[in-house]
Amino acid sequence: DQISRVFSNLIKNAIQAIPETIEGKITVIISRDEEHYIVEIKDNGNGIAEDKKDKIFVPNFTTKNTGMGLGLAMVKNIVENAHGNIWFDTKENIGTSFFVRLPKA
Repeated sequence: DQISRVFSNLIKNAIQAIPETIEGKITVIISRDEEHYIVEIKDNGNGIAEDKKDKIFVPNFTTKNTGMGLGLAMVKNIVENAHGNIWFDTKENIGTSFFVRLPKA
C-alpha cells in the first residue's frame, strides 16, 4: 500500500510539473540489478530550480501554490523505511527524473 503511494505521488507530481502550454510526456522505466529494482519516473516539465534542489525532500517545502509540501518528504520516508533510496536528476525547462531503488525481497 505504501509503495503504491510512493509511485502515485511521484506520477502526480510529474503531471503537475508539466506546463499546460506543452504536450506532456511521462515515462516510467523499470530496471533491475542483482539486488535491486530501480524505477525512473521522467517528465518533460519545468524542472527543479537550482535554489530548490536541496529542499525538495524537506517537510513543508513546496514549489506549488497548493498542498502542504509533505508528499516528497513522505515518499522519501517510505522508500527509506523499505531499505531503498530515492534521488532525482533535473534540468530547468527540460524535465526531471525521480529514481527509486528498492531491494528485491
